[in-house]
Amino acid sequence: MIKVHKVTVTTEYLDESTGELFTDTREFLDDSIKATKKKSSSSKSSSAKIDDSNPDPILTLEDNKYILNAAAIEALGVTPGESTIDIKNQKIGTKKVKVIGSSDTFGTKAGNKLTLKGTVSFRGKSNEELSQFGSVFKLEPHPNVVGLFVLKGDNQDEEEEIVPEEETNIEDIEIEDAIEISEDDFDFTF
Repeated sequence: MIKVHKVTVTTEYLDESTGELFTDTREFLDDSIKATKKKSSSSKSSSAKIDDSNPDPILTLEDNKYILNAAAIEALGVTPGESTIDIKNQKIGTKKVKVIGSSDTFGTKAGNKLTLKGTVSFRGKSNEELSQFGSVFKLEPHPNVVGLFVLKGDNQDEEEEIVPEEETNIEDIEIEDAIEISEDDFDFTF
């Protein structure tokens, strides 16, 4: 007669916030259960490190994603695994530029999640549009909004520097064809 002497079941758990991999091994032997937990030194998903070799904030565009280096992540004030990032078209002065920032900074729910590896999914038309300006982008501080950055690609012409728009004083604006409104304009009784 053949009898099962021992059964070993190993389960691996990934802590997505830290990238740590935990294993839980349970042995079934002689009608008893012995459980052991071990912490692995690393996992495949956490073995890729965010590039911290360049002190300048850099975005590298690939086919279906972009990669942010450590300086870019710090400049954007985002947390890998938690924050979402968006790239939008924006007109600054007379120039139309690509601007990057966290969804919180833009005040929207749009954007894609920053992974623990420092990558963000970026596909289709948006990727094609950005690739026209290059594959490696420097993040230059936005002239008007703290926390937003203008993307300067390696294929872009060296154009004039982007300058902040002049603030318009409301007293300087002429109001043409103004109509005075009175209380009678809001009387809806028939």
